[in-house]
Amino acid sequence: MMTTPNTNAPSIPTFDDVVTRFGHDIYCLFMQLTSNRTQADELYNELLVNACNTFGDLDGTTDHRAWLFNLATGVYLRRQATSTGNRPLKAVMGLKGMDGPDADREVDAFINILPPKQRAALVLRKYHGLGYAEIGQSLNSSEGAARAMAHSALRTLVECFGDRI
Repeated sequence: MMTTPNTNAPSIPTFDDVVTRFGHDIYCLFMQLTSNRTQADELYNELLVNACNTFGDLDGTTDHRAWLFNLATGVYLRRQATSTGNRPLKAVMGLKGMDGPDADREVDAFINILPPKQRAALVLRKYHGLGYAEIGQSLNSSEGAARAMAHSALRTLVECFGDRI
């Protein structure tokens, strides 16, 4: 007896499919975290190498978007751990009140000087809509810790900018 293949079965995406589908979101994440095209390019290229090397280890049930965000966050945090470019938060406290694009630039500048894990938690939550469980996994911490990091970043942002955000 001859059987016909099941055409309703979901196909397993290739590496190229995954990068095509989620690559833009990951690049935007790097731009939001670094505000620097050169650094974002370097992080994105490092991510692609890591993702290519580990893609074959994934099973058919992997959430590819969460997997890429997890890898991206790890790449970013490793880079931050080896750099000395972070300034203290108090450096931003003297900013003047502004509206419109200037206020947006102020907030972006402030986000850039948050501690790396708080910055990542805030950007993953507010800009990319990840849940706290996914953020916790990306930051190698618990869901509660991810929630606390995002909340702490938001609280500091509100303390600095008040109702201007």
